[in-house]
Amino acid sequence: MKSSAEFRDLWLNDDIREPFDNCLDKYQVIATHKRYYRLWVRWFISQGFPIKRTIDETLAILQRHLEASATETFKIRTCLNAVQIWLMLHPTECNVIRDSWQSILEGLKKRMDVHRFSARTIDAYYGWWSRFVAEYKVLPTDLTETYIQQFIDKMVV
Repeated sequence: MKSSAEFRDLWLNDDIREPFDNCLDKYQVIATHKRYYRLWVRWFISQGFPIKRTIDETLAILQRHLEASATETFKIRTCLNAVQIWLMLHPTECNVIRDSWQSILEGLKKRMDVHRFSARTIDAYYGWWSRFVAEYKVLPTDLTETYIQQFIDKMVV
């Protein structure tokens, strides 16, 4: 998912909005504020903000936008709280990262199979790569030598 606009279909589904309302109940948001939380989420979705790897990165972009448009502080807090709850209920970027690595890992398995690696070796390599992906949550395009070095250092210690 690249932008908040991709949530549009989700928001239109009453079955999806209901868990959001239940979550607001869990956080003891009073009834009059629930309306504003829903409005802020709807606004966030309509604006097409970029969805980043972490919720904090997405919220930082949103906060900068609201501050630049001279939005009042209490409205900024309400918006950030509402969007944070929405994003916690609908994690997106982790799925993107996992899916992008999945094709690479499958390709790695096939390549090792072609070169007649043993099944146990393939499983071991696949396991290490899976642990690396789970640990660093980085897209393949963002991968640098530093990530790999940190992972190796962690394994050694």
